[in-house]
Amino acid sequence: MTFLRRNGFWLVLAACLAFGIKYHYSRAEAGQLKWILAPTTRLVEALSGDHFIWETHAGYFSQEQRFLIAPSCAGINFLIMAFAMSAWFALPRLSSHRRRCLAVFLALAGAYGLAILINTLRIILSLYTKGYQAPFGLDPSQVHRLTGIVVYFTSLMVLYTLLQRVFPGKGATVEARS
Repeated sequence: MTFLRRNGFWLVLAACLAFGIKYHYSRAEAGQLKWILAPTTRLVEALSGDHFIWETHAGYFSQEQRFLIAPSCAGINFLIMAFAMSAWFALPRLSSHRRRCLAVFLALAGAYGLAILINTLRIILSLYTKGYQAPFGLDPSQVHRLTGIVVYFTSLMVLYTLLQRVFPGKGATVEARS
């Protein structure tokens, strides 16, 4: 059976889910992203000791820190990348439709949980580096952006390494014809 025949439906399903999440995120207001902003904020509060209050149409705001966890801080793009990487890495390596269906669900649920954890780490680091004037002429907003890039990129690299260990083998090879 060819690669596309075996995996096409599941890869298209994963792509549709990823694009659907991105579409929702691109049009969502803060209130429509509470499904990821609220648990992230609660974890930030638990780990940092800071208190955040919901501000309609804005996100979660810490008066003490003068810091807003806004829709742009939701970690949705990271969630999409983690989901797509997990699903597209696992699907070709699985042998049955039942396992592929479970893989899509687990990839989505795992990416959601991972996005909350990694985004919490990024936000806490941003709280501690807020106002930091870095060397090389970086202003605080650039430090904030660089922190996000480093945290997200490193996390995706770790996820990739873990996926290689969980799903060893080639997976995405095209079968040779005799």
